This record gives sequence, structure tokens and C-alpha cells, in this order.
Amino acid sequence: MEMAFAKKLNRLERLKKVHRHLDKEIQKDYNRLQDVSAQKIEKLKLKDQIVKLEKEVEKDGKLL
Repeated sequence: MEMAFAKKLNRLERLKKVHRHLDKEIQKDYNRLQDVSAQKIEKLKLKDQIVKLEKEVEKDGKLL
């Protein structure tokens, strides 16, 4: 069970890094007046995954 918890934490951290990177790219592209709608959609999908994983990790952490 602890291995699955650790994997979730690692995945959560990777998703957060990608999310932050996309946020920076969106800001850069927006400043260059480029279309950022696809990036925003991807960022929202990542945020949904992050929230879901955070809830699972919180739940799993309480079970330990």
C-alpha cells in the first residue's frame, strides 16, 4: 500500500511541474499574441488530474 502511495505522490509532483511549465508557456505565448487555447485546455486537464490525485493521496495518507 505504501508503494502505491509513493507512486501517487511522485505522479502528483510530476503533474504539478508540467502544470507550472504550461502556465509559463501560456504567459509567454499570450505576450507574443499567439493562440493559447490548446495550452489552456491541456492545463485544465492537468489541474483536474492534480486535484483528483491530491484527494486520493489525502485519503490514502489518512489510512496509514
